[in-house]
Amino acid sequence: MKIVIAVVVATLFVAGCQGRSVGPSPSEVQEVEITMSEFKFEPSTIEVKAGKVKFHFNNTGAIEHTAVIPELSKGTSMVKPGTDFDVELDLPAGTYNIVCDIPGHKEAGMEMTLVVK
Repeated sequence: MKIVIAVVVATLFVAGCQGRSVGPSPSEVQEVEITMSEFKFEPSTIEVKAGKVKFHFNNTGAIEHTAVIPELSKGTSMVKPGTDFDVELDLPAGTYNIVCDIPGHKEAGMEMTLVVK
């Protein structure tokens, strides 16, 4: 009987230890909210961990904008005023610029920094 109890206790202990993890899951998607307007992104700097990131762009401006990471050739299509656009990317570590690539918008200040650690 003592052996049966010992086996049950050991099994419960092992089962209780399995499945525990420390920190976020590698497959977990980070989410970032970005507001677009004339001629800026808010916030102006974003820091995320390397891996999957879902960007939610909200155009609160009066004209169309884009958000492009030139170094990765990734980004949004035209985001119309008053609409949202989601982009999910798998990002490697590095520091990147996000710009609106409509002619004149970047030059007017529509850019931000993305730091991926």
